[in-house]
Amino acid sequence: MSIGDDDARAVAKRLIGMNGNPDTAADVIAAFAQLAVSEHVDWLLGRTRHRSLSEMQIDRIAAIFGQVLPTEVPTATRLYNDLGLSHGQAIYVARVLADRQLSTWRERALKDLIKQIAAKLDKARENVGNDRGEAELQLHLTKLATRELEAAFEQAFRDDELINPPKRQSSIGDLNFVAVASATVVALAKTLGLTGD
Repeated sequence: MSIGDDDARAVAKRLIGMNGNPDTAADVIAAFAQLAVSEHVDWLLGRTRHRSLSEMQIDRIAAIFGQVLPTEVPTATRLYNDLGLSHGQAIYVARVLADRQLSTWRERALKDLIKQIAAKLDKARENVGNDRGEAELQLHLTKLATRELEAAFEQAFRDDELINPPKRQSSIGDLNFVAVASATVVALAKTLGLTGD
């Protein structure tokens, strides 16, 4: 199975960007080519029959992210910018796929949140130790990781009703920029199992 050089470059550009690792590009192109052949074989043998173009498009995108880009979550921004969906379609498809794969992507979002909290924990402890528990630290989280932050905060608040809730400052595409008080970061770290408490 082979794909022409021009098409291979165009596929790589769409899927991993202009400056993607050449080794990764080769793997991505091979996986994409296999996926394309499998889709046609399934269609030809009657294994897959879609009821609508939307259903077919959702299944195709799910397959690309499931088999070709398994470490990436399909955000509306990615679908709009790189895969050429209209803005409305991109939002709809991202939402449908998030609902399908919610447990897997929630796990990934929680790991992202834990990584962000761990990176801010020393500074948060320093601020709390200097009676500056209200000093805010900024997290940048995906929308799904922001939901995990909200769930973790609710749990932390049950243990300490004096902590302040996170404040969304702005958002760009799938990213939210969130201000979190240092005392809240410490409480979240405890809730998320980052401390020995």
